Amino acid sequence: MPGQSVTLEHLFMIRWDTIEYRDVGIILRELRGIREKTGRPVIYVAIQDDDYREPSAEVKQVFKRLFPELMKLVKRDYVVIRATGMEASIQRSLLKAMIIAGRIARIPDLDRVVVLDTFEEVLRREAAELPAPVSEILTELRQKGLLRSKVNL
Repeated sequence: MPGQSVTLEHLFMIRWDTIEYRDVGIILRELRGIREKTGRPVIYVAIQDDDYREPSAEVKQVFKRLFPELMKLVKRDYVVIRATGMEASIQRSLLKAMIIAGRIARIPDLDRVVVLDTFEEVLRREAAELPAPVSEILTELRQKGLLRSKVNL
Protein backbone atom coordinates (compact mmCIF):
# COMPACT_ATOMS: atom_id res chain seq x y z
CA MET A 1 0.00 0.00 0.00
CA PRO A 2 1.54 3.33 -0.98
CA GLY A 3 1.17 4.98 2.38
CA GLN A 4 1.70 4.29 6.08
CA SER A 5 -1.11 3.41 8.47
CA VAL A 6 -1.64 3.11 12.20
CA THR A 7 -4.58 1.48 13.96
CA LEU A 8 -5.33 2.14 17.64
CA GLU A 9 -8.52 0.27 18.55
CA HIS A 10 -11.26 2.00 16.52
CA LEU A 11 -9.01 4.84 15.26
CA PHE A 12 -7.51 4.20 11.81
CA MET A 13 -5.07 6.72 10.39
CA ILE A 14 -3.30 6.58 7.05
CA ARG A 15 -0.91 8.97 5.37
CA TRP A 16 -1.32 8.53 1.65
CA ASP A 17 1.37 9.03 -0.96
CA THR A 18 -1.18 8.07 -3.59
CA ILE A 19 -4.12 5.68 -3.77
CA GLU A 20 -4.00 2.83 -6.26
CA TYR A 21 -6.78 0.55 -7.43
CA ARG A 22 -5.89 -2.38 -5.14
CA ASP A 23 -5.67 -0.10 -2.08
CA VAL A 24 -9.40 0.56 -2.00
CA GLY A 25 -10.22 -3.08 -1.26
CA ILE A 26 -7.38 -3.36 1.23
CA ILE A 27 -8.67 -0.36 3.19
CA LEU A 28 -12.24 -1.66 3.12
CA ARG A 29 -11.11 -5.05 4.51
CA GLU A 30 -9.02 -3.31 7.16
CA LEU A 31 -11.97 -1.16 8.27
CA ARG A 32 -14.30 -4.18 8.37
CA GLY A 33 -11.80 -5.99 10.58
CA ILE A 34 -11.49 -3.03 12.95
CA ARG A 35 -15.26 -2.67 13.18
CA GLU A 36 -15.72 -6.40 13.88
CA LYS A 37 -12.88 -6.50 16.43
CA THR A 38 -13.89 -3.39 18.39
CA GLY A 39 -17.65 -3.41 17.83
CA ARG A 40 -17.43 0.35 17.25
CA PRO A 41 -17.63 2.54 14.19
CA VAL A 42 -14.16 3.45 12.96
CA ILE A 43 -12.77 6.97 13.10
CA TYR A 44 -11.03 7.10 9.71
CA VAL A 45 -8.33 9.72 9.16
CA ALA A 46 -6.67 10.11 5.75
CA ILE A 47 -3.66 12.43 5.83
CA GLN A 48 -2.29 14.05 2.68
CA ASP A 49 1.05 15.88 2.74
CA ASP A 50 2.88 17.82 0.03
CA ASP A 51 4.03 14.60 -1.67
CA TYR A 52 0.48 13.26 -2.16
CA ARG A 53 -0.38 12.39 -5.76
CA GLU A 54 -4.00 12.43 -6.87
CA PRO A 55 -5.44 8.99 -7.75
CA SER A 56 -6.39 8.02 -11.27
CA ALA A 57 -9.93 8.41 -12.64
CA GLU A 58 -10.36 4.63 -12.31
CA VAL A 59 -9.53 4.74 -8.59
CA LYS A 60 -11.91 7.66 -8.06
CA GLN A 61 -14.71 5.64 -9.66
CA VAL A 62 -13.98 2.67 -7.38
CA PHE A 63 -14.08 4.96 -4.34
CA LYS A 64 -17.35 6.45 -5.53
CA ARG A 65 -18.87 2.98 -5.97
CA LEU A 66 -17.67 1.71 -2.58
CA PHE A 67 -18.36 4.91 -0.62
CA PRO A 68 -21.72 3.71 0.81
CA GLU A 69 -20.11 0.50 2.07
CA LEU A 70 -17.19 2.44 3.55
CA MET A 71 -19.51 4.80 5.37
CA LYS A 72 -21.36 1.89 7.00
CA LEU A 73 -18.11 1.13 8.83
CA VAL A 74 -17.07 4.58 9.96
CA LYS A 75 -18.27 7.12 12.49
CA ARG A 76 -16.49 9.96 10.73
CA ASP A 77 -14.28 10.20 7.63
CA TYR A 78 -11.62 12.88 8.11
CA VAL A 79 -9.56 14.07 5.16
CA VAL A 80 -6.61 16.04 6.51
CA ILE A 81 -4.87 17.94 3.74
CA ARG A 82 -1.67 19.05 5.48
CA ALA A 83 -0.04 20.09 2.25
CA THR A 84 0.87 23.73 1.91
CA GLY A 85 0.67 26.31 -0.82
CA MET A 86 -1.89 27.45 -3.33
CA GLU A 87 -2.62 24.02 -4.81
CA ALA A 88 -3.40 22.51 -1.41
CA SER A 89 -5.61 25.46 -0.49
CA ILE A 90 -7.53 25.08 -3.74
CA GLN A 91 -7.83 21.32 -3.20
CA ARG A 92 -9.29 21.82 0.30
CA SER A 93 -11.70 24.48 -0.97
CA LEU A 94 -12.89 22.40 -3.91
CA LEU A 95 -13.37 19.30 -1.80
CA LYS A 96 -15.35 21.26 0.79
CA ALA A 97 -17.49 22.81 -1.97
CA MET A 98 -18.19 19.37 -3.48
CA ILE A 99 -19.22 18.02 -0.08
CA ILE A 100 -21.54 20.98 0.50
CA ALA A 101 -23.09 20.48 -2.95
CA GLY A 102 -23.55 16.78 -2.18
CA ARG A 103 -25.22 17.58 1.12
CA ILE A 104 -27.59 19.98 -0.62
CA ALA A 105 -28.38 17.19 -3.10
CA ARG A 106 -28.98 14.94 -0.08
CA ILE A 107 -26.28 12.41 -0.96
CA PRO A 108 -26.24 10.07 2.05
CA ASP A 109 -23.39 10.10 4.57
CA LEU A 110 -21.64 13.26 3.39
CA ASP A 111 -22.46 14.86 6.74
CA ARG A 112 -19.83 12.52 8.22
CA VAL A 113 -17.03 13.55 5.84
CA VAL A 114 -14.90 16.37 7.22
CA VAL A 115 -12.05 18.16 5.42
CA LEU A 116 -9.43 19.74 7.67
CA ASP A 117 -5.98 21.19 7.24
CA THR A 118 -4.50 19.98 10.54
CA PHE A 119 -4.39 16.71 12.40
CA GLU A 120 -4.71 18.68 15.64
CA GLU A 121 -8.30 19.50 14.72
CA VAL A 122 -9.14 15.79 14.44
CA LEU A 123 -7.74 15.23 17.92
CA ARG A 124 -9.77 18.14 19.33
CA ARG A 125 -13.00 17.02 17.63
CA GLU A 126 -12.65 13.39 18.71
CA ALA A 127 -11.13 13.96 22.17
CA ALA A 128 -13.90 12.09 23.99
CA GLU A 129 -13.67 9.10 21.62
CA LEU A 130 -9.91 8.65 21.37
CA PRO A 131 -8.71 5.16 22.37
CA ALA A 132 -5.49 6.46 23.96
CA PRO A 133 -4.04 9.67 25.36
CA VAL A 134 -3.12 12.22 22.68
CA SER A 135 0.58 11.93 23.55
CA GLU A 136 0.52 8.15 22.85
CA ILE A 137 -1.29 8.66 19.56
CA LEU A 138 1.21 11.30 18.46
CA THR A 139 4.17 9.12 19.45
CA GLU A 140 2.78 6.19 17.46
CA LEU A 141 2.12 8.40 14.43
CA ARG A 142 5.63 9.85 14.49
CA GLN A 143 7.23 6.41 14.87
CA LYS A 144 5.29 5.12 11.86
CA GLY A 145 6.07 8.20 9.76
CA LEU A 146 2.51 9.52 9.51
CA LEU A 147 3.40 12.89 11.02
CA ARG A 148 6.47 14.51 9.61
CA SER A 149 6.29 17.74 11.56
CA LYS A 150 5.60 18.78 15.12
CA VAL A 151 1.93 18.87 16.10
CA ASN A 152 0.87 21.67 18.43
CA LEU A 153 -2.13 21.13 20.64
